[in-house]
Amino acid sequence: MTQRVQTTARAGRSRGQGRKSAEDFFEVLLFHLEGKGTYAINVFKVREAIPCPPITRVPDAHPWVRGMAYLRNNALSIVDLGQVIANQPVKEEGAFVIVAEFNRMLLGFLVSSVDRILYLNWSQVEPPPKVSDRETFIGSITWQEEELIQIVDLEKLIHDVVGDSDTTVQLQSRSPAEIIEQSGMPAKILLVDDSTVAQHQVIRVFDQLGISCVTASDGQEALDNLKRWADQGSLDERVAMVVTDIEMPRMDGFGLVRAIRQDTRLKHLHVLMHSSLSTVKDSGMVENAGADDYLVKFDPQDLAEKVLHWYASPGQ
Repeated sequence: MTQRVQTTARAGRSRGQGRKSAEDFFEVLLFHLEGKGTYAINVFKVREAIPCPPITRVPDAHPWVRGMAYLRNNALSIVDLGQVIANQPVKEEGAFVIVAEFNRMLLGFLVSSVDRILYLNWSQVEPPPKVSDRETFIGSITWQEEELIQIVDLEKLIHDVVGDSDTTVQLQSRSPAEIIEQSGMPAKILLVDDSTVAQHQVIRVFDQLGISCVTASDGQEALDNLKRWADQGSLDERVAMVVTDIEMPRMDGFGLVRAIRQDTRLKHLHVLMHSSLSTVKDSGMVENAGADDYLVKFDPQDLAEKVLHWYASPGQ
């Protein structure tokens, strides 16, 4: 008997958590690979999890790409997460494929088994400890009843499969320097993202616009910086806008936006949410948190145009 597990991206529910906002919570799909260990992917990235379909090998494919499968007449690249994370290929018999949509891509991830959906608070999530110099694709971790759950950094994984994205932007006839100068705003942005891959991509785009970045690896670090600058009276000299990811340990992007809007010294800041989550904007969570705009990662031209459009009309 075959089993089909389908997931639906949902906004969080309060579940008796006092006054915490629904956006403080998120859901992850737990899965297992060959051997021990429990891993997870954010449900907002998951379209469905299905029993492993027939996989066709592809000549000269990346070693982590098991092959191609057909889902509703669409070809889908299948990445073997067992090979990637544990250096132990997943056996196809009895396995599952998690179909995920993120970074404007649709991919399948081969796993040994799918477990359950777990409901988490972002404050329960922390960066993984650095135990060696070996490359890891675990973006964050959490403990649930003495069980270690490792949340996979899909963006870093895909970066290693396909290589660096082209970050070249086609500049308009009117130069970015002219647009920024006429705005009266500093050419400085606070970039908040726990992914060094994403940080480097965004910084390369902003370098072409003549914009410098101060980086923070999570919402709490960003908020601490903003409050310190406000205390020093230098906030508006140090940052013109905030560009933030959503999925981050300690404090996520939603928590950061709400904290900015609740502080009278910070609430005027323009906040652009820049995330790999393709379905979040339609959920109403971005608007509810108080963000000014949202952009799905990663299109350098779209990002450059969003930022320059705001500099051209900062009051709008």
